[in-house]
Amino acid sequence: MLPDDKAEFKGTVPDFSLAPKTQEDFFNFLFDGFLNIEKEGVYQFRLTSDDGSILNLNDSLLIANDGIHNINTVTSPVMILNAGPQRITLKYFDYGLSDTLLVEYKGPDSNGEWAKIPAEALASSRVTPTETELVNEFDFSMYPNPATHNRIQIQLHTKLIDPVSVLIINPAGGIVYENIIDYESDFEIIPPYPVETGMYIISIRQGGRLMNKKIIIQR
Repeated sequence: MLPDDKAEFKGTVPDFSLAPKTQEDFFNFLFDGFLNIEKEGVYQFRLTSDDGSILNLNDSLLIANDGIHNINTVTSPVMILNAGPQRITLKYFDYGLSDTLLVEYKGPDSNGEWAKIPAEALASSRVTPTETELVNEFDFSMYPNPATHNRIQIQLHTKLIDPVSVLIINPAGGIVYENIIDYESDFEIIPPYPVETGMYIISIRQGGRLMNKKIIIQR
């Protein structure tokens, strides 16, 4: 298990580095900041460590590579990320002997290849009020979920009045429904043909803001 978050030293580092360690064994780090995503799309993360590590993204557990062990790598599920800052936290501890930590991602920002997350993509944990307002001003809810008919109700929460782009994306990344509508706070998604049973992503964009949510469609 990782120890609690009582810090003996505090400071900033440019990336996920163990260089500031003050002893060779029995130490831990807590990294807390933001990962800036330049290009929205499908991403995956990979965490290699000796000993334990836990990676969280946007306050949700992404990878658990905890425990006392030699070098071990754990890969996350794929996910769709919006462009913009993503809250990222990482807990790491070393029990003894060697120590290793490598955090990688794969997606549009890395040209679809596995790459170490670069320092220029990371920032401190401070968020300005303007950034917080931008995050909170755009959202949507949908019902029913699971959806059992060929109709999905959308309630859009936004301060904008721009046209709204709507996609339904299957697990393989294919678009099964696409439409652009004039702004309405409440509207229906009605695919022109039956959608197969499974999990899908509802993607809604308006005026440069993008939000993705999962939905189960049953027939």
